[in-house]
Amino acid sequence: PTWARSLGSKMMQDEEFCMQTDSHMDFVPDWDVHMIDMWAKTNNEYAVLSTYVADSATLNENMPGHKGTNGIYEVPHLCMVTFSGSYGMVRNWGTKCLRNMNKPKITNMVWGAGLSFSKCHAERKAPYDPHTPHIFDGEEFARAIRFWTHGYDIYTPHRVYVVHNYHDSQSDPTHGAWVHSKTSWQQRSIETQQATARLRMLLEMPTEEALAKRKQALQRDPNNPVTGASVTVSGSDAEFTPQQTLALQQSRYGLGDRRTL
Repeated sequence: PTWARSLGSKMMQDEEFCMQTDSHMDFVPDWDVHMIDMWAKTNNEYAVLSTYVADSATLNENMPGHKGTNGIYEVPHLCMVTFSGSYGMVRNWGTKCLRNMNKPKITNMVWGAGLSFSKCHAERKAPYDPHTPHIFDGEEFARAIRFWTHGYDIYTPHRVYVVHNYHDSQSDPTHGAWVHSKTSWQQRSIETQQATARLRMLLEMPTEEALAKRKQALQRDPNNPVTGASVTVSGSDAEFTPQQTLALQQSRYGLGDRRTL
C-alpha cells in the first residue's frame, strides 16, 4: 500500500492539518474539531497522533457526552514491536490499552498507518516512498524512524474519535485484493525483495543473509565472544556501500537531520 499512499502525499496543497486512515472507517460528529483540539493538548508543533484505532462497535460509547470505551476512556495504545515480520522486517505488535488519560501519551518510534494526524509539514518532510512496492511489514517502522529523525514525536490519542469496521472489512472477499495484480508472482517476489533491501539500507539494518551467518555462528558456540564478534554486518555482508546508504538517507525519502538513528 505504500505506493498508493504516496499518491496521497502528492495531492497535498496548502492544507494545515493532514490525517491518514485506512478504509472502512467511521467518525464521531465534529471529529475534525476534536482531533485538532486533541493534537493541541500535546503543546508540540511536531506532534503526530497515531494508533491502531478502536473497533466501530465502540462508536456509540465514544460519542460526545459519554465516558468512552468501557466507561473509562479506554483507547488502543501502540507500544510494542517485533523483529519477526516478513523478510525479517520490524513490525508493530498489536496494541495495549490506556485508560483515563487527560492528554495524548508520547510513545515515539511506534507509529501506525491506520491513523496518523499531524500538521501537514510532517507529510511534506517525510513523504511516503513510492519506491517500496508490496511492502507491508516494515512500512510503519520505517516511517516512524523517518518522523523521528525529522524531529517529530508520536503520541497515542487519548480519546476515540475515529473507529474501524474490523469485522466486515476482514470478512470481505475483496479484502487484500490489491495484492492480486497482473504482476507475476516471480516478478512480485523480486520487487518485494528489492523494496525490502531499500528499507534495510535506509535504516542500516543487516540483510537476511548477514543475520543467518550470525545466527549460525552463535549456534555453533553461543558463549564465544570471538565467534560473535567475527560475524560483522558491514561491507559485503551488508551488501550496501556507505555511498549507497548515504545517498538514500539524504534523498527526499530518506532520514532527517534533527535526530540520529
